[in-house]
Amino acid sequence: MGRQALSLSDVKAATLLLVLALATACGTSAGQPKSGLVNGIVMGWPGGPQSGNDIPAAGAHNTFMDKQNRSAGVATTGNDGRFVQTLLAGDYLVQIEAFGQEPVILASNGLRTNGTSVYVTVDAGKTTSVSLVVETGIR
Repeated sequence: MGRQALSLSDVKAATLLLVLALATACGTSAGQPKSGLVNGIVMGWPGGPQSGNDIPAAGAHNTFMDKQNRSAGVATTGNDGRFVQTLLAGDYLVQIEAFGQEPVILASNGLRTNGTSVYVTVDAGKTTSVSLVVETGIR
């Protein structure tokens, strides 16, 4: 019996089917995001002696620790206290260093804290908002 040679279109079709089968088996599809954004602001209180105003925590370091207690990224706030960090989807403990200390978190936008750090969940393709007020140490 003679064998027929495969045409180029047959090879392309077989390759496409193989790629789709592998993508399905891995549970991912082309273009599906694996990371998300954390968009945040860190403010300090009080802003000065006898001041009831918040001030931006400029230059604050926000270290994102993964479940294995490894640093997954560090975001430094700008002069306005804002930061943005891209992370793989997952749960993180955010350790904050501001005003030369690891400050006590006085308020958050509903996120769970342990007093000096905040817990965030990053969802793929989404933005998680973080809004914190921390102790400045100013009296």
